[in-house]
Amino acid sequence: MFYFYALTFCCLLWLLFHCSVNCSDINIWRECNETYPVPDATLISFRNNGSIPDENNITARCFTDCYGKKTNMLTSDGSFNWTTLEHILSNFKMKHTAMDVLGKCRKDPSDDECMQSYLSLKCVAETILSLINAR
Repeated sequence: MFYFYALTFCCLLWLLFHCSVNCSDINIWRECNETYPVPDATLISFRNNGSIPDENNITARCFTDCYGKKTNMLTSDGSFNWTTLEHILSNFKMKHTAMDVLGKCRKDPSDDECMQSYLSLKCVAETILSLINAR
């Protein structure tokens, strides 16, 4: 049973951060990291659990903004792309919509666009991880 959950978790993270059909993930990582260079440890943390080690690091937050927009999880104004999020959650075969499950992850009222995007994506990751842990 442990391996089932471990595999599900890995698939979830892959889906969470690899949901764009038109973009190659490695190219997105490279492009965003060229524009907003962050250490490997930050990239690994973001990939594994949706958070960055130092939330005060503006460059790292802007990396997440870049990544969220290029994977179509976020729209150009930093709002959620509900179609993409529905696609991610459809893999869980849930009866609830993305809006029902992720409604608490509304756009943060911060004036900092990178902080808004980071907190939104972090909330999505945490919510999905809690769904996995609840199973």
